[in-house]
Amino acid sequence: MRKRNSKRPVPAYVQFLQHHKRKVIETSGSLISQFLPKSIHAVTAKGFELKVMLFVLALSVNLWVAT
Repeated sequence: MRKRNSKRPVPAYVQFLQHHKRKVIETSGSLISQFLPKSIHAVTAKGFELKVMLFVLALSVNLWVAT
């Protein structure tokens, strides 16, 4: 989102859409981060990526079953 005194301001409708979509994305991200553990112990980068992927997969399955 651009600052108020920007040299290239965006139209009002685009700014509204950006603001709305940003709120949705930030809310989704915070909900996902609530279910992730505070720390993930991994030795390698691939191990860290695997653990994060599995946590997100478990969360999505948990949310799918809960609905």
